This record gives sequence, C-alpha cells and structure tokens, in this order.
Amino acid sequence: MAAAVICQFTIHSSHITDYRKNFMIMTEIEQRVKKARELHEKGCNCCQAVVMAYADMLPMDEQTAMNMAAPFGRGISGLRETCGCVTGMALVCGLTGQKMMVKGLGERFRQENGE
Repeated sequence: MAAAVICQFTIHSSHITDYRKNFMIMTEIEQRVKKARELHEKGCNCCQAVVMAYADMLPMDEQTAMNMAAPFGRGISGLRETCGCVTGMALVCGLTGQKMMVKGLGERFRQENGE
C-alpha cells in the first residue's frame, strides 16, 4: 500500500527551529502512515485506510467516513481505475479544505508509484 503520499498538510508559520518543526511534522505523518497500514491489514480497503488515518480531522463521524470511502477501494469498486490511496487522499484534502493540494500530491504519487 502506498500510503506514504497521504495528505501531508503544510504548516505556514514562522521558522521557529525548522528542525524541530520538521521533526514534529514527520512524526505525525509517520504515525498516520502506520495507522493506515494497520487499518489496511485489518481489512479496510486502501481508500478507507487513508481516510480513517485522518478521521480525527474530518467534519464527520468515523462510521460516515468509513462508509463514504468504501466504494473507492480496489481502484473504485474493483474497476482498477484510480488507486484507493489517491482517492482517499483527495477525499481527505477536500474535506479539510486543502483541495488545492490534490493535483500536486497526485502527481507525486504517480512519480513514486507509476500510473
């Protein structure tokens, strides 16, 4: 599962010890990647795993988020179209007001994982 491209939110604050700030960002991302992998291993599809790794940031309850993400797994309901990791990332970005990040993260996913 290529959960490493899940929505990585930028922090627009002053440069207060960049090392410490970057460490905190990476720690949070690593924790979310770990959670997504664990959820996938427990039976969530890729989209559900990515969305649920960010459930605490979404404007809905966890069950609604899980249900919303369900049909996007396996390349959109098994059609093998867009990867569930990418659709999950797009859902998280859209639901958290970061829709402008989707294209860049999608392109990065393609570069790292192929089409």
